[in-house]
Amino acid sequence: MREEMLGLLRTRGGAGRATALAAAVAAAAIAGCGGGGESGGGATAATTAGNGAAGSAQAAATPRGTRPLDSATWWVYYRAPYTLDPIKLDDYPEDQIIGNMCESLLRTTADYRLEPGLAASWSNPDPRTWVYELREEARFWNGRPVTAEDVVFSLERNLDPALASFYRTPYLNVASIRATGPREVTIRLKRPDYTFHARLGSLGAAVIEKAFTERAGDRFGTPDVGVMCSGPFQLDSWNGSTDLTLRADPGYWDPELRPRLKRLRFVWPQDATTVSQGFAAGSFDGGFGITPSLIPSLRAATNGTLSIGDDTQTLRTANIAVLNMTDGPLASRERRQALSKAIDRDGLVSAIWQGAATPLYATATPGFWGYARDIWADAYEQLATGRDVEGARRLAEQAGRQERPIVLATSTVPAAIEEASVIAESAKEAGLDVEVRQLPADQYGELFGNRDARRGIDMLITNSFDHAAEPLLIYTAMATPGGVTNYGGYDNPQVTRLLARARATADEEERARIGVEAQRLIAEDLPWIPLVTPSPTLFQSDRITGAPRTLAYLNSPWAAHLGAP
Repeated sequence: MREEMLGLLRTRGGAGRATALAAAVAAAAIAGCGGGGESGGGATAATTAGNGAAGSAQAAATPRGTRPLDSATWWVYYRAPYTLDPIKLDDYPEDQIIGNMCESLLRTTADYRLEPGLAASWSNPDPRTWVYELREEARFWNGRPVTAEDVVFSLERNLDPALASFYRTPYLNVASIRATGPREVTIRLKRPDYTFHARLGSLGAAVIEKAFTERAGDRFGTPDVGVMCSGPFQLDSWNGSTDLTLRADPGYWDPELRPRLKRLRFVWPQDATTVSQGFAAGSFDGGFGITPSLIPSLRAATNGTLSIGDDTQTLRTANIAVLNMTDGPLASRERRQALSKAIDRDGLVSAIWQGAATPLYATATPGFWGYARDIWADAYEQLATGRDVEGARRLAEQAGRQERPIVLATSTVPAAIEEASVIAESAKEAGLDVEVRQLPADQYGELFGNRDARRGIDMLITNSFDHAAEPLLIYTAMATPGGVTNYGGYDNPQVTRLLARARATADEEERARIGVEAQRLIAEDLPWIPLVTPSPTLFQSDRITGAPRTLAYLNSPWAAHLGAP
């Protein structure tokens, strides 16, 4: 799981450490909020096979293009891509591009089901062993076969500290990755973990050619060298600043996914007027994560369709991350609970998200419920109590006198400041004193990766997203010691034990029953305070179709479905 928000840095529950890139990410303008809403309708909350959670496949994606298309231009929200190395940065711009180039062992469908990717099949002979059989026909763009040696090399990069993979967390439980045949790879885990397999549908399991990567060295993934992968599109051009173009691989190995679109150009202007005019004029054929301020104009567009989904179609949530659980005003659980009860989530939905969001009461939103859906839904209903200002006042009184204001950090992006102000005003109604502190982009980005930078700051707003419909992944990241998004040092041994037990449980219903107990305790302790579930959004011009209406574009070859209607 990862994060970002209305101009705020996005961190990832399964992601890695913040780098110098983090400050640049935080500098992004409003598009840094990964967007506002998706389709006006159609999706249901039906349970799907495998790990799916987003309703029917028909609702989760627009109809696949049926006719060839020479070229299309796609708008990328909130900044330019920094790298094409699949593991170097797990964020919206990179993921929606690289997923079309570099294929993983598993393929994620628009409704979050896992299907064979470069792995044709797999088995789980014992609780700590996963065996993957590779497709014989899979080829890199240079025509060479995808081998077990390439897969081992690619997955082991997540374990190299020097590479600082943003997907390293699930690999910390890996004992070994070995080629046990020309087209067979065996992964041994240190401890049973039935959530690990789902991670192999992300770019953390993308396969790159070993020989090319070793020759490229530090230049791998850069504009002048690129990458060597096996996906339906390969790099055509990238000037490193204003645009990046992919071209369809004419020899792509999978006939079912051979692209109808010949070239896809990505651009990333962020000025709201420029973006609005680009869609209106047909300069942009599509885009995900539509900035909330653009939703009214795109709803009225006559040359395309704005899709706004619901909380069953997304793996993205907006939360307050508590940065200090041991001292300061939010060391008090009662005060954290008071703040949560006081927050006007409906106000956030209308004022910040233009209605393209849903109030959130547990960090694992309905889109994460990829199995045992009834169990997760019943547990969530117990937590969705709505706003309770009187209850918040009582809890604030129990917490005792507030020695100093609760400091809420925000970036200087106007929408982020507005959101922080709504939270501060909500808290004031409950007798809580919240100070909004605006930080320059570089300082704000430092909060995610530098503990020293968090001194004197109690909380920040962040958006998390993940790649798999598995609630345990997001909770492990933000609510266990050492979790990549456990910024405040939260440590409840009972929660840690429950999550470990759940991950080691093969039976999905029993796993869910254990998981919802951990969720209940997390909801009481509130290391994160849930805010809203931003709706997945997509705008598509009338000349093109095939894009997903869900967040599956972050780790799948979605552009292979594009074409003329």
